[in-house]
Amino acid sequence: MIKRSILVLLLVLMAVLSFAHADDAAPANLEDLPPGVSLVGGQEPVPVARKEQLDEQFVPGGPAFVPGFRQRFRFPWSGGFRYGWRFPIGYWNAFGRNIFGPSCLFARQWGGFWYC
Repeated sequence: MIKRSILVLLLVLMAVLSFAHADDAAPANLEDLPPGVSLVGGQEPVPVARKEQLDEQFVPGGPAFVPGFRQRFRFPWSGGFRYGWRFPIGYWNAFGRNIFGPSCLFARQWGGFWYC
């Protein structure tokens, strides 16, 4: 009797786990764009922060810190289009919020980027 109940319990557990994994969403692709957004132009290096900010975040005297690239994008705004920058989320969390503050019109995180 105990062997049968253990066997049934294992079968039920396997069924529940297989359904749980089947319902998980697929991981988001970093190159997905928010609805209505289109990339314009090429990439540019992000502006390097002041030396004092870099010294607080990283080991002094180390190599120059270039966190990645930013890209220009456009998005619908009030019947027309506006332009903004797409920053890597690591750069935005470290420096971008202090530089741009609340002046971002789009201001959304999507994938691994911050759209400002």
